[in-house]
Amino acid sequence: MKKLSLQNILTDIVAVISLVFVVMVFVLNFVFTATVSANAYEIVTIKQTVFSGVILSLVVLAVLYLSTFIKRHKNKFNAKKLFVICTIVYLIAGMYLLLNVDNIIRADAGTCYNVATTIKEGNYGYFTVGGYCYRYPHQIGLVLYDRILQIFSSDVYFVFMANLAFVIGINYVNYKISDYIFADKYTSIFTVIISFAFLPQLFFILFAYGLIPGFFFMICAFYYAIKFVKEKKTKALVLTAVFAGLATLLKKNFLIGVIAIAIYMVLSIKKEKLVKSLVAVACVLLASVLSSQLVIGCFEGLSKQDLHNGAPSILWVTMGTDLDNAGRAPGWYDGSVYQIYTDTGYSKELSSQIGKVRLEENLDKIKSDPTRAFKFFANKNISQWCEPTYQSIWSGPLEDCGQNTHTKLLKSIYTGQTGAKVVTIFSKFITLLIWGFAAVFLIRHRKEKDGWQIAFMYFVGGLLFHTVWEGKSQYIYPYVFSLIPFVAFAFNKTSLELTEKLKNRKTKKK
Repeated sequence: MKKLSLQNILTDIVAVISLVFVVMVFVLNFVFTATVSANAYEIVTIKQTVFSGVILSLVVLAVLYLSTFIKRHKNKFNAKKLFVICTIVYLIAGMYLLLNVDNIIRADAGTCYNVATTIKEGNYGYFTVGGYCYRYPHQIGLVLYDRILQIFSSDVYFVFMANLAFVIGINYVNYKISDYIFADKYTSIFTVIISFAFLPQLFFILFAYGLIPGFFFMICAFYYAIKFVKEKKTKALVLTAVFAGLATLLKKNFLIGVIAIAIYMVLSIKKEKLVKSLVAVACVLLASVLSSQLVIGCFEGLSKQDLHNGAPSILWVTMGTDLDNAGRAPGWYDGSVYQIYTDTGYSKELSSQIGKVRLEENLDKIKSDPTRAFKFFANKNISQWCEPTYQSIWSGPLEDCGQNTHTKLLKSIYTGQTGAKVVTIFSKFITLLIWGFAAVFLIRHRKEKDGWQIAFMYFVGGLLFHTVWEGKSQYIYPYVFSLIPFVAFAFNKTSLELTEKLKNRKTKKK
């Protein structure tokens, strides 16, 4: 009998909370589908999904078919070979994307790339008071990344090519996590299949905003954190801290993943390894915080400008919780951060005060009209978690932004025509499969293996964070993708049970 302890109780609490949120997201995806307009306006439309029942049936049929097919040809299937084959397909698909779109990036991604270009020329104008990096110092990590890439090539296509390489890397590390935790042939095979079938990640190749390389570093940190907890080797700890630091340097949102790692380490502490475990937690957290501070400090020296007075974080919270903010979708970007910060003369203190006042006003609105508030936050979560492409298509080339595609297929995808609808339907199928079997894993299989805590706590943290932060479905994809190894395990276990039942029925009939 498993000894009852505080750690076990806390782990069970994590499982219950995760299950509640997983089931919630599954139900929302079953009932609703959100779509983002194929233009710069970024308008989100929410509709009830009439084909969810059909799609769910396809998921069940896929379980039966894939399991029986793969097991009938078990000598022909190998996870490593399958990974190589899928990689070749992805490279072909990725190069097709790269060679048939304009080498133009827009919005913040384009601005960060331009900043890197001016730095190359010795110009630090973007760092002066009111400049982009002065307003948003959290973007300096991405600027540094773009600057490093420009050492090798100044062509934007090179950023896309780097994304393609990182996507392959993400899929590989996901496979390694699966193989390390479960050491099961078929679970590894299903992990590879689902990872490569997750189409949004393929389309994110054209999103030059640090999300792909950042997630690669984050998932590497997950892998080495799990290895450290199991093996307690210093090398694994160092790599966990390094990758966690790189991830948060590129995107502050990955701090949620770092916190998930820290909690996982705390939940896994053994008395005889208490000191080493606590040092490990401290190292990971410090690396994540200090990496960006170090880089900002370096750029302060180069630009001779104080870069710690950017727009305060509370402004993003006020934007994300404002019941009157529903232009694009509830809680999505409305320009208020920029407006408040510039209106105060780029004063962090004054804009923070305004943010606090507005947040109090938002809370008063929520208290005075809970029905309206419930609808607001429900639609906000639907707009983020029930958009099957996670804005991967919208984040690519848009014609009204001067970004053109050069084939009929890509035009059909990036202008919201038939191609986009096919991608959306297929992505919906994968999404339902992931959420459905994530629930199965938590209910039936979580006690069989360890390491699942990181991925599920990362998901829970992401859901809570993006409920109050600025809305955006493009940042949701890492939380979903991280669950795949555990989904694959539940998928495999369920398929084995169904296959066995089919065999027994056939035997009885004979």
